[in-house]
This record gives sequence, C-alpha cells and structure tokens, in this order.
Amino acid sequence: MVPNRLAECAWFPRRARLLPPDTHYMVIDGGVHGFFGDYGEQPGDGVPAVSREVGSAEIVAFTTAFLERMQRAG
Repeated sequence: MVPNRLAECAWFPRRARLLPPDTHYMVIDGGVHGFFGDYGEQPGDGVPAVSREVGSAEIVAFTTAFLERMQRAG
C-alpha cells in the first residue's frame, strides 16, 4: 500500500516553523488526504490502509478534543 503522498512527513520540519510552537499534529495511520473532507479521491492520495469510517472517526475525535480544550481555555 502507498501512504498519503499529499502530506508526507518530509515537509513538516520545513513548515512547522511557520506555525505556533504549541501546534498539535495528528497522524491517522493508514489514512489519506481525502479523508479530511468529502470531496473524493485526490491525486497522490495513495491507497488507504483503513476505512473512511475509521479515518473519519479519528478526525472527529481529535477535532472534538481540540474544541473542548479551546472552550476550557476560554
């Protein structure tokens, strides 16, 4: 299986310096870029190793936790 090639880890160090130091990153093992929206397969996505349902559930859980942290922080 080919992993997601649209968001390869190789670019993180170059781009991370542009983001706040407390930025949180999420990796969905086996996921692909197309899981972050409902716009279908994207060129370079590769073949997912998990279902859309599993990937989406992880995205929802992470996003919910993030929003809850923001709400508590006021």
